[in-house]
Amino acid sequence: MESDQVDSLLNRGVILQDAGDADGAYQCYVEAANLGSVDATFNLARMMDEKFGEGSPEATTWWKRAAEGGDAEAMCFYGIALSYSDDFASAEVWLRKSISAGFELAFHNLVIMKILQNEDEEASEVWRMQPASTKVGTAVDVVDAYIETKEPELAERWLEKIRDFGDVAELKSLADKLGATYYVQGKTFEAQSAWAQFRAEGEEAPHLDEATGEMVFPLSAEQSEQISELLRKRDVTSE
Repeated sequence: MESDQVDSLLNRGVILQDAGDADGAYQCYVEAANLGSVDATFNLARMMDEKFGEGSPEATTWWKRAAEGGDAEAMCFYGIALSYSDDFASAEVWLRKSISAGFELAFHNLVIMKILQNEDEEASEVWRMQPASTKVGTAVDVVDAYIETKEPELAERWLEKIRDFGDVAELKSLADKLGATYYVQGKTFEAQSAWAQFRAEGEEAPHLDEATGEMVFPLSAEQSEQISELLRKRDVTSE
């Protein structure tokens, strides 16, 4: 029976791949894929990703076949592969198909793709539809991305989205990085504000130095390290 043959080829491919025989696994998967196995097609796409890199033509070909075969996860990865070639319109179509098919990670990837396209409002709209269980993780990645690209105002907007239901330690760490980014840019007031929002009870708060008329903001060790690292990066870039 053909289904038994497909199962046998697929199982043998998995065994060979686990044993390190990539060529043998590849041949088994190709045979199974040509007999209609979406699982084999998916495995081929992953193998090509690992061998040639995400977005490579070799991987994209198999992601396309698996996506067209109805695999929700493959739809997501095909969308990601299309984004590597800057075909963002088609990438969005497949990411949304993946979402509709129930693959929640596609929300995350669509949000990140929108961020990379400088479409923050559209990213926010997709994020609002994302299941609560995965919302925080996506927002954290967005905050980190904006901090990395030295866009603290946008990072702060996303930090506000998660401050009421995120992990306290994680939020404070992000706020430390956000404040450090503001500080390095010479935006002292914004830095103080970002740090103060997540300052733990009992920690010394910002205060006005009456002698100098300037705000004094005690830095934690983590905040000081964040600033030092950002300053080092800035000095290297300016050389």
